[in-house]
Amino acid sequence: MKKLLSAVLFCCSAVALNAKTVKVGYYIDAGNFMSGFTSQDERKGYAYEYLQNIASYTDWEFEYVYGYWDSLYEKLLSGEIDLLTDVSFSKERTVLFNYSDFPMGQENYYLYANKDNTTVNPEDLSSLNGKTIELSSGTYQYDLFKKWIKKSGLNLKIKESSFEDLSEQNFRQGLYDLYLSIDLVADKDWEPVVKIGSSDIYVVVTKERTDILVELNEAQNSLYHSNPYYNNSLWNKYFSNVSVTKRITQREKNWLDGKNSLNVGCFKGDYLYTPEYINGKTVSVLEYLISKLTEQFDLNNLEINYKYYETRLDIIDALKRGEIDIAFPFLYNLYEAENEGISLSQPVIQTSFCYVYLDGTNFDDIGKKVSLAKGKRAAEFFNSTEYSKTAEIKYYNTVTECLDATIVGEVTSSVLNTGVMESFIFGRKKYKKLKSMNIDVPESICFAAYNQNTTIISLINKMISTLNKNELQMQLMKQSISDRNYTLYEFLDDYLSLVIAIVFVLFLLIVALGASFYYIKMLVNYDVLTHLLNRRSLKTYIQRYIEKADKQKENFCVIIFDLDNFKHINDTYGHEVGDEVLKTAAEVIQKSISLEDKVFRWGGEEFLLILNTNKILAEKIANRIRVNLAAQVFEKDGEEFFVTLTGGLSVYETGRDYTEMFVEADKNLYRGKELGKNVIIC
Repeated sequence: MKKLLSAVLFCCSAVALNAKTVKVGYYIDAGNFMSGFTSQDERKGYAYEYLQNIASYTDWEFEYVYGYWDSLYEKLLSGEIDLLTDVSFSKERTVLFNYSDFPMGQENYYLYANKDNTTVNPEDLSSLNGKTIELSSGTYQYDLFKKWIKKSGLNLKIKESSFEDLSEQNFRQGLYDLYLSIDLVADKDWEPVVKIGSSDIYVVVTKERTDILVELNEAQNSLYHSNPYYNNSLWNKYFSNVSVTKRITQREKNWLDGKNSLNVGCFKGDYLYTPEYINGKTVSVLEYLISKLTEQFDLNNLEINYKYYETRLDIIDALKRGEIDIAFPFLYNLYEAENEGISLSQPVIQTSFCYVYLDGTNFDDIGKKVSLAKGKRAAEFFNSTEYSKTAEIKYYNTVTECLDATIVGEVTSSVLNTGVMESFIFGRKKYKKLKSMNIDVPESICFAAYNQNTTIISLINKMISTLNKNELQMQLMKQSISDRNYTLYEFLDDYLSLVIAIVFVLFLLIVALGASFYYIKMLVNYDVLTHLLNRRSLKTYIQRYIEKADKQKENFCVIIFDLDNFKHINDTYGHEVGDEVLKTAAEVIQKSISLEDKVFRWGGEEFLLILNTNKILAEKIANRIRVNLAAQVFEKDGEEFFVTLTGGLSVYETGRDYTEMFVEADKNLYRGKELGKNVIIC
């Protein structure tokens, strides 16, 4: 009978003509759990996103009622609101309101001290004896704390206050030594001392709205059926770095006191990660990470020295000799690390690898005969995969030698880090016939230290736990499009015959010098296949758009396009047809924009478009490009096929970092891929 009633109520809600209004309590000052409670603020946070995903399975339209926990709880009991989040379970409460079938998450309860309170030592809980804390009697936290101190045998001074009088401000001002809070609303200046317990939290519904309860349970069931780990992934999104200690332990302090400098090992020529001198300053992901370490633990007086090595074994030897304290980047391979006597930090960021092969190579032959650069990250990665067991491997000293071997046919492909591949071959005439294909085995990279010097690893892990992953990703993207020096050797390697011709012409016609240099610049900055601007020239143009937008108080838009199923086109019809598809796509995009706009070959089957217009018009232009390309008919041996593209759009606003736009556009692009492709996502 209960199942029948539930089904009837759910079906009735599904056929309703208008959205059902649900009054939901919205917490004020709830940090990442719920934020934004005025008409000017954007609503966001864990509970807000959770409710929006639940509503996608129902016909609900939320009416938000703002307030603090105590006032919203009273409104729930009186029926002024229908639904409230973040309610711990107790048997006594089940007679007051209804709990959802499934919890929405789990809260962890911590005792916090102000980070400057040196009398509290997380490594010695006896330091809590005699410390003061303010609590509200009759609350879940109060009962939990009483049970904990009884179990721990500690003696603390408790000041009991009403819920209304309980204030974080008293703790911040130093009136009390400790504060009890859930980790998701902890202040960044609070130091977690000890976890005293945890509790599942639920969405609860007033007794009068059984219709909402039925729909809530049905929606939760559908949501968890599609993604059993939804709660965990959502929690990590908002609270992955909460309750992370920012203190230096006595062991770490003793180690740091004996050091005047921190010596960091890295790889020579590691374009993405190693500090490299560019445009008058050194920039790299590694420098960004080390700056976060020194900032978090106030190590500004510690001199940072970067030391460069050719191979992984060279770095490991340097670690064991004590020449360096830490090294980066290492692949997160615990088995290899154990055998080599080194310790690894937690993963910092993911990286990828690819095959680089000559256009026209048979697909089945790409991984048969592979070149690897000795001692490099790609070699370590490939040798740990199943692919290495069926491949004939040839080792070379440098990446350049690996690519040259691929060009002349000594090997069928080279395995490189994807970022390294892009920096080496993109825009190079010599490598224009080389293609790439990702190896679908993502790897994580981390720091490494010698087993007898692991104190630094604990500091590094604390830093990693507090990293802003989006900020780190932007730093990596910014590094990937930085202006890597185009050396004289590379230029001569690409254009030796052209240089000889230019020198000969200069003897005959010196006045043609200016035009010749202009032609060389065109070759360097334009893609050979599509004749579009290449990635190397992007930074110059994006800076011009930003300066103009800031000066005229205008916006502009960035769109990243990706051809759908392009690998399938290459595999099915051949790379010559794939090249024709790329050229046609470039022509369609070029014809759809004005002279004020710019289009770039972003890489592989991706294009980046800068539109000097607002979001609405940019979306229309992007959709016009999408429709026009889809209308193109391609043919191979009498068989016709069509090509679509997916795009991600981002809008520039004054003061915004352009790499943040690229990251947002890239995320929107991949969201479009997940939604079925052939769409434009803003």
